[in-house]
Amino acid sequence: MELVERYWGLDILRTTAGHLVVVDPIDSPADRQEAVELLAANGVLDALFFPDVEHARHAIDGFLAERFTGRRG
Repeated sequence: MELVERYWGLDILRTTAGHLVVVDPIDSPADRQEAVELLAANGVLDALFFPDVEHARHAIDGFLAERFTGRRG
C-alpha cells in the first residue's frame, strides 16, 4: 500500500487496487484483520473504503470527535 497522507496520526493509504483506506500505523496485521472481519460480519465492509482523501479526513475527524467527546460528529 502507498501512503497518500498522514492525518492526525492515522495513515490514509491507497491499496494496490486503487482504494483509499485509513489505518492506525501502530496496529498489527492481526488488529487490521480483526477490524475487517468485524466490518464484514456486520455487512458494512464498504465502510473501510473512501472515494477520496477529503472523505477519509472527514471520517477521521468524526472518529476523533466521538472518541474524545463521546459525541458523533
